[in-house]
Amino acid sequence: MNDAGAIYIGGLSYSGKTQMRLLLMQRPGILITRRTYMWPRYDGRYGDLGRDENLARCLDAMLAAPGIRALEPDRGRIEREFRSGPPTYARLFALFHAHHARRRDARRWGDQLGGIEQYAAPILAADPAARIIHMVRDPRERLAELLGTGRRPGMAGWETQQWRRSAGLALVHRERFPGRYRIVCYEDLSRDTARIMGEVWAFLGEGDALHPSPDTVSWGSETPSAANARLIAYVERHAAAEMADLGYIPARPALGPRERLLLNFIDAPLNRIGLEVRRFRQPGDLVVPDWTARSRGVAVHG
Repeated sequence: MNDAGAIYIGGLSYSGKTQMRLLLMQRPGILITRRTYMWPRYDGRYGDLGRDENLARCLDAMLAAPGIRALEPDRGRIEREFRSGPPTYARLFALFHAHHARRRDARRWGDQLGGIEQYAAPILAADPAARIIHMVRDPRERLAELLGTGRRPGMAGWETQQWRRSAGLALVHRERFPGRYRIVCYEDLSRDTARIMGEVWAFLGEGDALHPSPDTVSWGSETPSAANARLIAYVERHAAAEMADLGYIPARPALGPRERLLLNFIDAPLNRIGLEVRRFRQPGDLVVPDWTARSRGVAVHG
């Protein structure tokens, strides 16, 4: 179905997933879709897929989604092939991708989806040849760029929490799945594209490195503005452990008395409120365990 193994690209928004996808697809025969949302939206939701009625309900829901319809699936073919093997969700999802890849004359398929790292264990258990590339970015630079898109006040609490969660998963999975799970830093990829892509090709078992064309990929700003000193201080206060584990050096901006007052009595409460509002709207999405020993005792917010 995909002898070379599926390629998954995960991580948060503004972390380089799209750039990685575009660079990978410069190699002939590789086709990577994006935002199909199969794992987060359908995995386990319809019971035992060995039962015809459950499979029908699952396919009805999947084929109603624009991102999946874009794969131009043949429902009859999927049903026939699915019934000939183990009735697992992973296998059903793979059939959609494999059929799409064959129609496009691709020998290897992949999928780009933010948060796919949450499903790393079942994905890698289902497909021993699969590989996951987890994109990470300096949380200070990422948050500065997010703020530049006009996001709401108080978002730093939520986004810093999300970054900690994603970074924690990256560190755990890299240790748990050596040779199958790779962390790629946005900064390294943008500054030394050829070297990093050479390592990625080797990780994927793609043989000779393909010299990428970085000019076809656009990159965001990499230097936080000095005007964001309080933002940098906030992020470093709450994500210090994960930043250190990923090699991000603290800037420790010097804040005057007024800036410290604003950080502690305006920014921190506002970001706490922003975090709690998002937690209420998306319950169960913000569990951040102590991924590393250095994470213990590090405040999460406020």
